[in-house]
Amino acid sequence: MKIKKNIHFEFSQDLVQEPLLYQINRSFEVVVNIRGASVSDEGGFIALELEGEEAEIQRVLDYLHGQHVKLGEGLGGSAGGPAGHADGGQSGSGGQSGSGGQ
Repeated sequence: MKIKKNIHFEFSQDLVQEPLLYQINRSFEVVVNIRGASVSDEGGFIALELEGEEAEIQRVLDYLHGQHVKLGEGLGGSAGGPAGHADGGQSGSGGQSGSGGQ
């Protein structure tokens, strides 16, 4: 059964040059919708909506864990800043999740 799942992750300076989204698109049967991102030379933050089979989405999450990113569920509360959002970004802490839409 196809599902949609919102995730966010932070990554360090070491991974800024790595093509994480490219690898997800090439290696997994999921639709990736970028909901927010902020990348600098020091690291980055990306909020994604993933759509696909539940098992395939779990494979994406396993891949990201293997890349040593700081992974969280939801859009992270603020899809604009790389510092400190992955730990506390549960529901309702930000003003941008769910607005605008498709």
